[in-house]
Amino acid sequence: MQQPLPPFLAAAAAGDLATLRQLIAQGEDVNQVDSKGQTAAFVALHNAESDTIKYLVQQNLFDINKKYCGMTLLLAAGIEGFTDVVDFLLEKNANVTLPSEKTGTSILIVEAARIDCNCNRIKKILELGGTPFLHEYAQDLTAFLKRNAERSSPVKAEEIRKLLSEIQNTPTP
Repeated sequence: MQQPLPPFLAAAAAGDLATLRQLIAQGEDVNQVDSKGQTAAFVALHNAESDTIKYLVQQNLFDINKKYCGMTLLLAAGIEGFTDVVDFLLEKNANVTLPSEKTGTSILIVEAARIDCNCNRIKKILELGGTPFLHEYAQDLTAFLKRNAERSSPVKAEEIRKLLSEIQNTPTP
């Protein structure tokens, strides 16, 4: 049987911004974690509460680059498919080089693997320091992009091929 969430985490899970604001004003501990070690932002993410995640990040209530359960909020958002949260965290300069502790997967690989991969988002990740040569799974980046180019419309395929060309011309560290 799952334990009930403390009020702050329950409000985050429900996307109840009014209650979150009230609890913060009352001095509620914003660093609470659930039984799995997840913060309010992770609880909100798993309940599809994008606005709540953005609010918590904007309030600087926690380190967006800290890993919980082996991954950062950026990586978790990418894996869960919350591209609006990924874009938001990239704008907040989330660290793009921190892979999952369990799989070694980075946000760059997650975004490249997405069937509807967004080349501009991938470029932004590369600009922020993500590199296709970061870890042993580096070849997967080009493989995912090539696969997506084959499955895409001609316009999207050309965009992906251009990105691949840019990546392949990047010197290895």
